[in-house]
Amino acid sequence: MEPEKIKKILFIISLIGIILLLFISQNIKPTSVNTNSTLKINQYVKIAGKVIQEKSYEDFTVLTLQDKYGKIPITCNCKKLINKTLEVIGKVNFYNRIQIQADKIILSSN
Repeated sequence: MEPEKIKKILFIISLIGIILLLFISQNIKPTSVNTNSTLKINQYVKIAGKVIQEKSYEDFTVLTLQDKYGKIPITCNCKKLINKTLEVIGKVNFYNRIQIQADKIILSSN
């Protein structure tokens, strides 16, 4: 087989793979949880609650989110969310304890 044909076939296969990955990533839905849920590291979750504490560092902020079951730390690149009700979508990780790294924060109208 000619090298040009092989390059075209490989390019088409790569393009199909990229499109497939993009489609899959757009359709991944987070699991709705609360602070009483059993969270697994690297799980993609959605949680809602009120920010009761905010601690800012140079590169990030740690929010303490409280729902009706308890509290959980949320890390994000955000400021001034104290006493606001939020819905957070992010990934569960562990740094001294379970926490959520926020990918998206939605302010609730409540």
